[in-house]
Amino acid sequence: QGDEILVLPEQLDSIIASILARPDVDFWNMVTTLKEPAELSNQSVVKCVLNQDSDILSIFRKSPLIAEVNDQIKLVHKICGLFAVSREALSVMAKMDPTPLEMSESIEQLKFLELGFKIRSIMTPLSYPSINLPEDVEMVSGILLTDNKQVEVLKKIL
Repeated sequence: QGDEILVLPEQLDSIIASILARPDVDFWNMVTTLKEPAELSNQSVVKCVLNQDSDILSIFRKSPLIAEVNDQIKLVHKICGLFAVSREALSVMAKMDPTPLEMSESIEQLKFLELGFKIRSIMTPLSYPSINLPEDVEMVSGILLTDNKQVEVLKKIL
């Protein structure tokens, strides 16, 4: 996914390990904790809530919860744009028309939820911004130059 240019090798390893441990799951999506309350209303940060089995229940751009902010920070997670979909599920989804929620929020994963598929989350402690809006590019560029992990990965790539 092109909006996740700050993905790290250990995050890819984590999603691969999860798939190998549970090959019966059709859709995996990496999630992380929110860093600050402002992310709850930031439309560039795609968010979700999870059930007790770590499946994603709902995905949104602004928190629909009415609980106190401190409680919301504990309940709402950031969706990372790193996900994996089984060939079978992707084949089914590709044949389906866009769904109302998917179109209204511009979030592809909503189509899977609307059509009854489960999305299993994989928690990562690392939280880097995605590029969802033009103003995100400058922030991500700065991280590529200043974050030690990102600088190390970039050196290996170049």
